[in-house]
Amino acid sequence: MARFKKRNFFKKQDSEIKTEEIKNFENLTEKITTKKNDSTDKPSPVKSLIKTGTKYAYIIVAAAFLSGIFTPFTLDLELNIVILGMLVIFLGLGGGILIFKATTRKEHSSILIVTGLTLMVISLIAIFQMFLNLDM
Repeated sequence: MARFKKRNFFKKQDSEIKTEEIKNFENLTEKITTKKNDSTDKPSPVKSLIKTGTKYAYIIVAAAFLSGIFTPFTLDLELNIVILGMLVIFLGLGGGILIFKATTRKEHSSILIVTGLTLMVISLIAIFQMFLNLDM
């Protein structure tokens, strides 16, 4: 059998070195001063408005592509179907966001959950309405 030497992981350290390091650290903390800045950097309202607007523009464009915005041009269908498809996507997305926001709050909000579920049910009804009116 091989014999292993004991390693001294916990050696006693010199107390003089420790006290010197502590004193040096205390001197450093006294030298460091913090500068208070009373002004807060807030983005300008125009900049935040532009960011918000582009965010919602991307969502609208994505919903338009998901609902098949080019379908009426390629298959000679009515534009009403595409608009109803976009409405379905927006209602479902809005309902999902409301349910997510309600469940991630500290206190669960039953009003937001019921509103989100209502929007999803309306979206489902709109899907059935769209397929019942489709004459193919």
